[in-house]
Amino acid sequence: MANITSRDVRLFVGGYNPGTSTTTTKVTLAAEALDPTIFGDAAERVTGGLRKDRMEWGGFFDDASGGIDKILGTLIGTAGIVVSYLIGTGTGARAYAGTSFMAHGAPVGEVKGLVKVEAEWQPDGTFNVCRSFGPEQSQTAGTTSGSVDNSAATTGGGALYTHVIGFSGTNTYRVVLADSADGTTFADIATADHTGTGGSRNTYSGTVRRYVRMVTTWATTGVGSATGSATFFASFARD
Repeated sequence: MANITSRDVRLFVGGYNPGTSTTTTKVTLAAEALDPTIFGDAAERVTGGLRKDRMEWGGFFDDASGGIDKILGTLIGTAGIVVSYLIGTGTGARAYAGTSFMAHGAPVGEVKGLVKVEAEWQPDGTFNVCRSFGPEQSQTAGTTSGSVDNSAATTGGGALYTHVIGFSGTNTYRVVLADSADGTTFADIATADHTGTGGSRNTYSGTVRRYVRMVTTWATTGVGSATGSATFFASFARD
């Protein structure tokens, strides 16, 4: 039997990347129906479209400072955690992202002398199907990504998801999302500012044109000269 390696799958939780601790990941985007029919109703009643989305992670226990057990232990029961699930590499790769509630995270057993940990995040908002700007990137200066061709414009706005998982510097690290009708002339539509590690979700409304790109820089009071270093991941959704 052939082996299938999921080395191009990444999971980002706030300002943390489980990295090499990961053994399994799973994302579920599901809509289910509830039957609220009661005795005496003239016909069956169904409430459809109830979301049952979730993201799951499994990996090896690590209780050292900054280890996965320490991270999960502080997040259990916390809402508003930005979680992103990246599939593939390169600009335009598929991703899923949203704000979530951490339902659980706990050791579950021993695997060949190593303790395994499992965790699950459920949406407290909406999980979006996104396009990413590639896997995590490390930068000491601002950069402009390649543009993502979305084939056509949309009119329902969207969201920019960012995760800064490594940060060194005293200024603000800025991720800017810009769109374009022709792939040449771009205008900013969303901005995410970070002064340390962490995740963010920044929404935008109205028309999002065909091409989208990301620009990063360091700022003092506005966009200024690059300083410091950051490791980050970014993706966007269009509705």
